[in-house]
Amino acid sequence: MLESNCREHLAHLFLTRGAAPSYRTLCTVRTQMSALIERVWVGLFEVASEAGIERIGRVVVHSSKWRANASGKSVVAQ
Repeated sequence: MLESNCREHLAHLFLTRGAAPSYRTLCTVRTQMSALIERVWVGLFEVASEAGIERIGRVVVHSSKWRANASGKSVVAQ
């Protein structure tokens, strides 16, 4: 999902400067650099706290998988 977001959504395109990392790269970074990622998040909340921001927003992890319900005949080719 994050891989496709890096190719399709403006905010992700802006942050990645148009580069879309593969899912393998994202998975490797997540597993091998989890301590660094946690320190970055903790630092983000510390900076927000020092700035007087009590709540930044929500962090949501979404991993639902849905089975497609479309046949090849129902898809319109362009």
